Amino acid sequence: MTPNSAMKERYCHHCYLAHNKEKCPSCGGRNELATPDDLIFYLDADYLLSPRVEDFLKAEKIPHLKKGELGVGLAMKIGHQFEHDLYFIPLEAFRKYETLLMDFKESLEP
Repeated sequence: MTPNSAMKERYCHHCYLAHNKEKCPSCGGRNELATPDDLIFYLDADYLLSPRVEDFLKAEKIPHLKKGELGVGLAMKIGHQFEHDLYFIPLEAFRKYETLLMDFKESLEP
């Protein structure tokens, strides 16, 4: 390993986490060098919180990906109260808006 490679940010595709370690601090898996388009896990929102999160991201023009965990069919069958969405932000946008994103996330905590 060269001194420069230790300084580059790495990315775990399993945990959706960017970091500066040789192995992922969350799962211990191997990583690749991070790219600006790598998706960073932001938060998991239930069906009541999800519209608020989405409104915030759209109002701030922060690019994001929202992934529903149950899917439309299952959510209709068992009820929307069990639905929750995972939000991901591209690494480049996450770094650009990191303070704003973390402040908003803290405001959601009880």
